[in-house]
Amino acid sequence: MTLYEKLGIGLVNRSFSHRAVYRNGGTSYDLSDCEPAACKQDIEAFARKVGEADCVFTGEAGRQAL
Repeated sequence: MTLYEKLGIGLVNRSFSHRAVYRNGGTSYDLSDCEPAACKQDIEAFARKVGEADCVFTGEAGRQAL
């Protein structure tokens, strides 16, 4: 069996073993005990700025000099 075949089989086996964990809303990794960063206020402020803007560029257009 080649190295690539072994890697492929290992990846498939790991994905099957984690599938039930993900299906139940969990993760296969140990998470830290830290509280999640509060970003709700940042999202609300950004949404408010977008709502107040006269024009909003997205994607590549946002990188263009006007």
